[in-house]
Amino acid sequence: MGPIFRVKGWSGIQSLVALLFILAFACEPVAARGVVVNRTPWTMRITRNPNSSSATHWCQFWNWWTLTSPIPRSARVRCTQENLPPGKTSTGDVDGFTFHDREYYSNSRATIRGVWTKITDLDTATCVNSGGTPRCNY
Repeated sequence: MGPIFRVKGWSGIQSLVALLFILAFACEPVAARGVVVNRTPWTMRITRNPNSSSATHWCQFWNWWTLTSPIPRSARVRCTQENLPPGKTSTGDVDGFTFHDREYYSNSRATIRGVWTKITDLDTATCVNSGGTPRCNY
C-alpha cells in the first residue's frame, strides 16, 4: 500500500509537511459557546459570565461547578440576567438559564421556578412546551 498523499518529486517528509499545512489552514476553528433555544410560549432568563464581581443580580444554581470544584452543588452567585423571548435562540455565549415564573424540567430533573441551570460552552439547551411545562434538554 502506497502513501495516502504524495506530490511527485517530493520526499515523504515534504509531502507530509505540505499535507499538514493544507489541513491547518483548510479547517476553521469553531468557537465553543453555550446556546439556549426557547421553543416554549414563555419568556426565559439567561445569564452570561456568572460569578462576575461586576454583575448586579444574584442567581441560585442547582448544579454550580467550576474547573477546580467539578462536583455539581447548589450555589448562589452574582450574575447578569437577560430575557430570552419565546421562539428565540440566544446569541453569544450563555452559561445558564431559568424560567423565573414556573417550574421546569432540566434533563428530566424537576427544577423550581427561578432556580438556574448551568450549562457548558459545548451545550445547546433546547426548551419545549410539554403539556404546559417547559422541558429543557442539553
